Amino acid sequence: MSLSDLPLRQSQLLKFVEPLLNDMPASAWKHALFEAFWSQRCDLLAIEDAFLKLVEYPGLGPGLASFFAGWWQVHDGLRVDAIPARCLESLVADSPSACGHREWAEASLGQGRPGAGAPPGAGQDRAPQLFQAMAGLACGNDRWLQRTHRVPAVLEFRQWLEAGYLDGQLPGLQANLVRQVYVLGEARYLQPLLQRWLAGTQGWPAQLAPAAQAWCQLHAGSLQQARFQSALAAVDACTEAMAIAPDEPAARNLFAQYLQRRSRAMLACARVLPADSSPNPSGHPHE
Repeated sequence: MSLSDLPLRQSQLLKFVEPLLNDMPASAWKHALFEAFWSQRCDLLAIEDAFLKLVEYPGLGPGLASFFAGWWQVHDGLRVDAIPARCLESLVADSPSACGHREWAEASLGQGRPGAGAPPGAGQDRAPQLFQAMAGLACGNDRWLQRTHRVPAVLEFRQWLEAGYLDGQLPGLQANLVRQVYVLGEARYLQPLLQRWLAGTQGWPAQLAPAAQAWCQLHAGSLQQARFQSALAAVDACTEAMAIAPDEPAARNLFAQYLQRRSRAMLACARVLPADSSPNPSGHPHE
């Protein structure tokens, strides 16, 4: 690799993901995740550029509706979260050798639900309401929910993700694993970024800053970490139930594809904002 191949700046998303990966026990999944995130640093920088373009937006405007509509479609996991859980539950039920992992299937099914002692509604089921509150305040109304604001490249990402979830048990569980890692890193990256953006003088509604922080906190805290741990346990349970060893190169390729495609989708969201709202800080092409 030459110096010209190196990113012009360090990825902040990678900085927030690395501690989570460092704390993982040594495994093929850990190595594959590390290599995928490092190999896709330019894609992570491009995602950061998309959010940097958002926070340069001068205030309420029509471009925000399409951005938030696309971002929600990229992020929303309610349609796909249950697919890998059902696959794992079926596999464990049919495999006598996997009976010891039945609790992991149950944990996977319960991802995002409040744990013992958690307040009602504290789980992932609050994500749509929190995002809708944030987006509605930023856009000035709920028109961002209209189908006219859908971003085609985002739909392509969703179709790829859902197809992967349905393509056998293990690919879906692997896609779920990298998704949980990424979501936690993104939320921790966005917390200070959105806070600085909404502390400006653009005349945002007073409720917007706390709404944005509430959404970030849901995905940056212990509940999201529990979802990650459940996703990791699920891929381990699946490989043991199938009596196979983890295929590290295949996992690395799937993880990298996820990041690449998510980056492409978020850049499509950013393109609906005015072209001159922000420069491209990374200096890297977006295609």
